Amino acid sequence: MKIRLTIGNEGRDIVLPDDSTVERLFASLTLLPDTHIILRRNVPISIDESLREGDEIKIIRVASGG
Repeated sequence: MKIRLTIGNEGRDIVLPDDSTVERLFASLTLLPDTHIILRRNVPISIDESLREGDEIKIIRVASGG
């Protein structure tokens, strides 16, 4: 399946296996899910959500500290 992925200001189309989840997407990108917010069409989704053909996924890095 093909999805549209935006990380920061960079957008690109990527191809994933049909049964992919957000967790699999993160593994393929070598990103840690605990340090990012995942949005599907600007709505937050969890790491175990299934992805669908044509999804528009945005990944936002969370900054924290003291």
